[in-house]
Amino acid sequence: MTEDRAVFVGRCAIGLVLIVGILAATMMNSVFSALMLVQTVAVPLGATVMLMFFWRRLTVVATWTGILVATVINIVGPFALPNVIPGLREHPMLVTRVEDAAGKPQPIYFESVVRARAGDTTSALEGRGRLHLELVLLKCVGFEVEKMSASNRFAARFFVDAALPFLLLIAFSLITRPPPKARLDQFFGRMKTPVGATPLLEAAAIEETRLNPHRFDHTKLFPNSAWEFGKWDRVDAVGFIVCCAVSLSIIGLFWWLLRLAGAGA
Repeated sequence: MTEDRAVFVGRCAIGLVLIVGILAATMMNSVFSALMLVQTVAVPLGATVMLMFFWRRLTVVATWTGILVATVINIVGPFALPNVIPGLREHPMLVTRVEDAAGKPQPIYFESVVRARAGDTTSALEGRGRLHLELVLLKCVGFEVEKMSASNRFAARFFVDAALPFLLLIAFSLITRPPPKARLDQFFGRMKTPVGATPLLEAAAIEETRLNPHRFDHTKLFPNSAWEFGKWDRVDAVGFIVCCAVSLSIIGLFWWLLRLAGAGA
């Protein structure tokens, strides 16, 4: 691909992302719903990127299929299906409600469940807002979703959103043709080649890897497998500790600011 074509594709991608963002924003009815969408929209892509760097068996067909299916279930389906299939809003199972500790009816599968005609207690129940397809899937595979607490149902949605892309990618990869071994050897070999102190040293290291792409196989945590997890060395351990320290510092800073804001109020 030429640089001009790459720029053109990038511009098209930006335009498409903006259009999708506008459509998603028009479907939101609260800031909370928007935040939940932001937290799940990157999960299918994140799962793909992670497996791309750590699992040799990942295939192109599985990647696109997994991303599309997970996107439909996690992002598009919850908002589009109730509009495409209006009967879903009044389905007896989907409008089921349970009472909370205070005896107030709480929706399960929809963001809210109300009477189709406001003020008419004899009218049918109707689901509004997001359809929680994650809970529908759990119900279909045998989980007693109605007996879960509200917090457990909320957590279960995120668990399905996080686990489903990995399951789809692995399942579709196992039933499709794997990528050429020679290409994989070069990819993972170059990925493991350390950055050289100078351009000449780096070019020499890359050439050595090209000639012998398996020269880092001894660093694999699971030898003779499709998994490319590496053994930790001192640099890895120090980097992990530093990252954890920085993350905890950021969390601590936010906690301190919240406490400060609360005391000022």
